Amino acid sequence: MKALKIKLPLETELREKIFDALQGETIMAIMEMANIYNVPDVVHNILEGQSFRVDKKLMSRYYDIFYGVKELLAYDGDIDFYITSDTSINAWSYKGHREGEPDVINVNSGLLQLMNDDELRFVIGHEIGHLINGDSEMKHLVDFVFPEEAAMPLALRYKVQLWSQLAELEADRYGFVACQNLDQCVSAFFKMTTGLNLEQINMDIQTLIESNKERLKFFKGDTGYNSFEDHPVNPIRIEAINLFASYVQGKNIGKKMNELIKLLTKMPSTPVDYYLARFVASAGLIIANADNLVTEEEYNVIIGELSAFQLFPREYLQSFVDSNEDLFKEFEETTKKIMELDASRRPALLEFLITLAIVDRKIKKAEVELVFNIGVAYLHFTEVEIAQAFALKVQTEFTPKMQDIV
Repeated sequence: MKALKIKLPLETELREKIFDALQGETIMAIMEMANIYNVPDVVHNILEGQSFRVDKKLMSRYYDIFYGVKELLAYDGDIDFYITSDTSINAWSYKGHREGEPDVINVNSGLLQLMNDDELRFVIGHEIGHLINGDSEMKHLVDFVFPEEAAMPLALRYKVQLWSQLAELEADRYGFVACQNLDQCVSAFFKMTTGLNLEQINMDIQTLIESNKERLKFFKGDTGYNSFEDHPVNPIRIEAINLFASYVQGKNIGKKMNELIKLLTKMPSTPVDYYLARFVASAGLIIANADNLVTEEEYNVIIGELSAFQLFPREYLQSFVDSNEDLFKEFEETTKKIMELDASRRPALLEFLITLAIVDRKIKKAEVELVFNIGVAYLHFTEVEIAQAFALKVQTEFTPKMQDIV
């Protein structure tokens, strides 16, 4: 298994970026010392009391399957496997974080009743893959810093969710190594999705794989954007494991896998969102450069607004900076298109421009005049309306810099 490339470069990149942004090394040390986020202890207590730990003497079949996968994947940590009476078709894992504390994998009875042995090996391999990668630790860190997901900056939230989806694809690869049978991996996906048994409905697995390619076309179209749930949609997961099986057979899947991952980076969008992103970038740079100095505060406002439309807003904005295109012409064409598609966006666009003019806590004449000119000529506001919007923004958000006071 060591010879196989299980890891996805983008997953590694996002993991490191998120960990560093959340000051992971320091925060996790504080969590450990404070003993305030000891989820594995709670999980063990609940499972010991309400579930059944897999034992060699009492459950030899499941014991051999579970620990056989553990040995196959060369995982040297201790794992306690549990079975819980739950009709939902699910399994999950937690990694013990203290020395001598075993990891936990729980399998619901509903899943066991539906899966054959090879499908079960895929599921267990998937969960051990999460343990190998330390995915639950990463999720603990994110949940600790942001117990309320809504409080998480949008730019970070999209990255966390994309990382989670890529982590699932990696875990699926461990599942394939454990199962070593593409058909059984795909049938496991089908059963988890539908709750149906392929044998009972007489479905051919190869037909299912081929039909998945047709379903995948939807997500390659403009309307098939990424929902940014924790798990990728099944058509993408099935195709990803299909490609990995081809890779294991020695085939080159680099381009196809990159195209598949690109589907996961597609943002939720409406027809006008494309132009709104271009407006934020072009108009933002124009206003911020009115005094020939883009401040950090102005830059962060532009990036923050772009986060609603772009998964990698810094790179997107930099493409405008590096472009040889006329920035003002881009702004004019983009604004005209937005007015045609959805003129109700005008107040939000004006508010964005005013925010840029005051965010560095220096209300400069050049920036104010430019906002008025754009507001009248392109957004079709009167000067009075713009002045009133400015006045409200100053009253609610403006605070002079301390060095300008003392």
